[in-house]
Amino acid sequence: MRLSAKGNSCPRHNVDMSNDFYSNLSGNQRERYDSMLDTNYVLLRCDEWAFQEQDEESNASRSLSWIQSLQPTLELFGLDAKSYPQGSTSANRHYYQALRNYLGGAFPATPEYTFLRQGLNNLLRLRRDDSSPNRSYLFGSFYRTVETVGGRERKKYRSVEVSLRHSATALWILCEESNGALTQPLQESLVMFMARIKAYLSKNEDWNKDSYRHLTLSSAVNAFDSTGRRFHTSQLTQRAEALKADCWNALLSTSCLDRGADGEHRWFLPAVSKSRMAMYQFYLDAFVLTQVPQLLESSKAQSVVRVMLANKVDSEFGYGIPLHRIIDFPTLNDAVPDFGATASCLFLLWYCLSKEIGSVEWLEHCEANLGWLLNFCLNAYDQQQVYRLPHSENNTKVLLLPRYNFDEARGSKLDRHIYDLKVAINLEMERKGNLHKSLKGISTPGFDHVKDIIEAWQIPNYWKTQKSWKFTGWSEIGQFIGGIGIGTLKALD
Repeated sequence: MRLSAKGNSCPRHNVDMSNDFYSNLSGNQRERYDSMLDTNYVLLRCDEWAFQEQDEESNASRSLSWIQSLQPTLELFGLDAKSYPQGSTSANRHYYQALRNYLGGAFPATPEYTFLRQGLNNLLRLRRDDSSPNRSYLFGSFYRTVETVGGRERKKYRSVEVSLRHSATALWILCEESNGALTQPLQESLVMFMARIKAYLSKNEDWNKDSYRHLTLSSAVNAFDSTGRRFHTSQLTQRAEALKADCWNALLSTSCLDRGADGEHRWFLPAVSKSRMAMYQFYLDAFVLTQVPQLLESSKAQSVVRVMLANKVDSEFGYGIPLHRIIDFPTLNDAVPDFGATASCLFLLWYCLSKEIGSVEWLEHCEANLGWLLNFCLNAYDQQQVYRLPHSENNTKVLLLPRYNFDEARGSKLDRHIYDLKVAINLEMERKGNLHKSLKGISTPGFDHVKDIIEAWQIPNYWKTQKSWKFTGWSEIGQFIGGIGIGTLKALD
């Protein structure tokens, strides 16, 4: 790839240097690359929110999720906002991974990030089906506290509508957070999940009802991969490896993949008339491939990316990738590039080049297309109109790319911006301020475009009444953690 003359060297930390495109960028391009990652880091932190929840015994704990940008996206997907009242478990998996990657591959041991991780663990703990009469030990997106009506003694329990996809993503996070310790509750959940996936692969009722099998299977592959990496070799990890292979094969089989007249592959999707989310084909493809980029060892998965690249469209910022095929737009004028879809393709090609995944022909194809993808992202990341799908899960896939600039002074400045922006969002959520006016009053030199992107989340439209979500500043984190029972801060322990 040839872009511009080399600039000065910069500090690097935990960066894969096997495909160092950064050193070939001009000074201005490097600055824009750093700003592109920083922009989406700030957006990711502004999307993150803590809130208090109670379990079935009225014990309170502080949970954390990413919620703001999801609300308008649910409407685009044709989904009821009540389906995800505290955010998406599947999206939280990506946010955890993207944030950790941006931070250099590990979370700092600071109160702020301890607070974040414990809040996410609390969220998952309360969405584990382990208090109902017929407990499954799997996970769902939300829970309701209900009371048993049969028997002599009435008892409250958490009613969780479990999902294989949510269970897989929850288990991935918990395995990553386990520090290699396989607790009994985590083992119970893994064993139950393995049994359900084995039945699913036999094409049972769960399989037949699943309109997005490629999303479920890729999430399962990811969970089993983490199980094998995080724990010592045992019967459990051997079983995880076997099921991972079975899910991998099913994902690339004719049960999930269709080959078109052009010879290229794409995963089956339901009709848009039955599920509006199916309209966003390339967002869904990126969901699978960025979660399990190792799939690109297969020419079939490479074919899925070829289709995305072949549908590039021109714009004032250069060529970019839309959210679905050009022929599925009403008119050619409606076919416009999306930042998230383009950034996802950029990551996938960089990943293949850095890991040398695929044949010589495929790697040459990656090399030939990397440049225009990167140029679009560098030109457009600060333009609100290219964030076609407001959901941060789509756009923050750019944070999976390597970060080269770990300037501490720059990081402190970003934290100040995040704090001020979250205070403004909180005032709007509490109906105590006007978000547009509040954002205009915040000084964010070099990052004013972030305000435009946040306004596209339409927070005033979706947060007219709420009582539990609140941002009071990180200065209270230490006091909060010290004042709450340690048992409520541990997940599955």
